[in-house]
Order: sequence, then C-alpha cells, then structure tokens
Amino acid sequence: MSNFRTKYLKIACNLLWAVFLLIFVFAFLPKLLIYFMPFVVGMIFAMIANPMVKFLEKRIKINRKYGSVIMIVLVIGLVVLACYGAGAVLAKGIGAFMAYLPTMSANAGTEFSEAINQLQQLLDRSVFLDRDWCWDAHPFQVTEETREMVLENISFLLNSFLRCSAYDHVIF
Repeated sequence: MSNFRTKYLKIACNLLWAVFLLIFVFAFLPKLLIYFMPFVVGMIFAMIANPMVKFLEKRIKINRKYGSVIMIVLVIGLVVLACYGAGAVLAKGIGAFMAYLPTMSANAGTEFSEAINQLQQLLDRSVFLDRDWCWDAHPFQVTEETREMVLENISFLLNSFLRCSAYDHVIF
C-alpha cells in the first residue's frame, strides 16, 4: 500500500512541478525579461562582437581591450546610423501623410454625404440636419456669442423637426 501512495505522490509532485514551470515561463519570465532587457541586449552584443574581437586579436594583433573598444564604437555608430535612417523614413512618411491629408479629408466628406443620402433613402419620412449649416458664415468666427447662437439654432431646428408630424426620423 505504501508503494502505491508513493507512486501517486510522485506523479502529483511531477505534475505540480510542470504546472509551476509553465506558469513561471508564461506569466513571470516575460516580465523578468523586460526588467533585465539591457543585460540581455548587452549579452547578445557581446556574443556577436566576440568573434570579431578574436579576429582582431589573432589576425591583426590588436590587444583585446582595444578590439573591444573598436567593436563598441562600431556598434554605437551602427545604432546611431539606424536611428537616423529610421528618423528619415519616418519624416518622409509623415510628409507624405500630411500631403495626402486634404485629399483624405475631402474623400471622407464625400463618403459621409453618400452615406447620409443612402440612409435617407432607407428611412421613409426622414430629414437630415447638418451641423455645418449652422456654422456656414463668412468670416468664420468662434466667439462666445456665435457659439451660443449656433447652439440655439441647432436646438430650435432639432426641436422643430422632432415636433413635426411629417417626419419620423431626424438624422443629426
């Protein structure tokens, strides 16, 4: 009977140990890896640089300390160059986006108008109250007085359409 218990106790312990390892690997290891990321990156750079430092030491007869300094300077230069290239690509992309922004805005307005037209066709007895009608002024000024006037106009128009028995739907 004792061997029987011991066998199942060992199985249970092994199963609990496996579950613990899985929880550790999936829950805690990524957080620890983020915390120790500078050391991980340094280790990766050291692993990459070591063959080059050995080459400089054996073939070109440069002291290991100086070879390490050369590799560090090269790596820092490559990182700066990569950041500069990424910044240039990002600036070019932002410039292209800014150039396309007016076209995108016009397309969005056209798509919105088309969607409103289709919605009005689907809904019988509907009216569309465009908020831009209340701000269509020249020169365009936003002051406390004009803001209050526009809000009063919108409220009046909306309440009038809602009270009107000719319309069932108000699209606003």
